[in-house]
Parts: sequence; C-alpha cells; structure tokens
Amino acid sequence: MSTQCTLSKSRFNKTAAGLGRILRPFTSLLLAGSLAFAGTVQAQTYKVGTTTSGMPFTFLDLGSEEIQGFVPDLMQALADEQGFTYELVPSRFDSLIPAIGTGKVQIIAAPMYITEEREKVVDFTQPIYTYGEGLLQQADDTTDYRSLDDLKGKVVGLETGTTFIEILRKRGDIKDIKTYGSSVDLMRDVALGRADVGLWDAPILAFQLQKNPNAKLKMAPDYRAQMAGSIGFSVKDGDTELLKKLNDGLDALKQDGRLDALLKKWTLE
Repeated sequence: MSTQCTLSKSRFNKTAAGLGRILRPFTSLLLAGSLAFAGTVQAQTYKVGTTTSGMPFTFLDLGSEEIQGFVPDLMQALADEQGFTYELVPSRFDSLIPAIGTGKVQIIAAPMYITEEREKVVDFTQPIYTYGEGLLQQADDTTDYRSLDDLKGKVVGLETGTTFIEILRKRGDIKDIKTYGSSVDLMRDVALGRADVGLWDAPILAFQLQKNPNAKLKMAPDYRAQMAGSIGFSVKDGDTELLKKLNDGLDALKQDGRLDALLKKWTLE
C-alpha cells in the first residue's frame, strides 16, 4: 500500500510538471496581454486644442517648433498627476469650441474665460487663473484711456473670437473693429497706426512688452479692466469623467504648490 501510494504521488508530480511546461507559454501570453491592456487603459491619450498666439500662456518656440508656455506646462503637470498622455492640437482661438463639439479634440487648454455663454456647450474646470484685459497704445499717444467709453470713434484691435467683439459692437460708437489671430499681429498694427488701440489679455501684453522694450508701445497706465474673469480648461458638455480627472489634478497641483510654481515661472503671480 505504501509503495503504491508513493508511485501515485510520483506520477502525479511528473504529470503536473509536464502540464506546467505545456501551459507556461500560454500563461505568459495571457499575463502579457492583461498587462498590455491595463497599460492601454492607464495611458489614455487625449487630443488637446490650444492656441499659439499669446505669451506667456501659449506660444510657438521657433527654435524647437514646440508649443511652450504656462498652459502646456500645466497640461503636462496634469497628465503626470493623473496618468494620461496627450497631443497638443494648435488651433485658432475661435475654432476651439467647434473642435470639441465635432470630436477633433477632447480638451481645450487655452487662456479662455469661463462665461455663461460658453458653458452652454462645454464644461469648464475649476478656475485656474483670474485677470482682466489691458489696453495697448502707441508710446507717444497722450490719450488718457480709462474705460471703454474712451474708445468712441477709435479703430480697435481685438483677438479673433474674444467676447469683447460683441461688447464693442453693441456700443455702436466704435469707428472700426479689427480682429487678429495673434498678439504679435495686433501689436504690429497698433505700432503702425492701423489700429488706434488694442485690447488683449493684460498678462500677454505685459509679457510681450517686457520682451520687446523697443516696440514703441505701452499699456494705458490708467485703464481699468472692464471684464476681469477666470480662465479654465474645458471638455465636451457632459463628459463628467474627464472633467473630474482634470479637476482632481488641479486640486493636487494647488495643494502641493506646483500650480503656484508654474505661475511664478511664467510671471503670472
């Protein structure tokens, strides 16, 4: 009895070992497939619509041909924090919301004000940064611009797609409104006298003038922003999962100081 039992165990062990050798490759394949699937889920890639028209938020570095600035840095920090990858899609400002509606992009990461009108078609994250517009004039222009009332009879340059276009049109006292795809183009036309003044995001104008001290332009010293607002990133209306991912990431960046560090890096304190 003892001998038979021992032989049975021996045969069982040999059989099990043989099966193990046969099944091992299949087990490895299954494990590799599971890990690959998990990696795919964790590293989901989003297309992110952004602009290249305004330092220090976003701009195209001609040397590297890469989009740089506060917004791309923040997008990278969010991706690192939340474990996803992304591809920046350079776009005109006025094409960003249509692009998210058609599915061309899943995220808008740009200096875009959070407004009730825009919230009808996209869902914004929590506010990221708050600022107002600045008014640009020629350096030797002695006009004391203080508010929009002082723009009566003037040719005003604005960013394409900005909410100020409709605001100034409704006033009915502006001589002409010119729109521009970049702050550089706006600054050029104000310097050349093609536009009397320009309205653009104050941080962008200040940064551009700091980088170009010989531009023969200045920001109107007594002008007070008429429409301060907060910018946020946005997703398609109803995409609660992606919105939560971005908001959770922003919470983490605010709590540990990484957001403040990025604002400081790009002179947005």
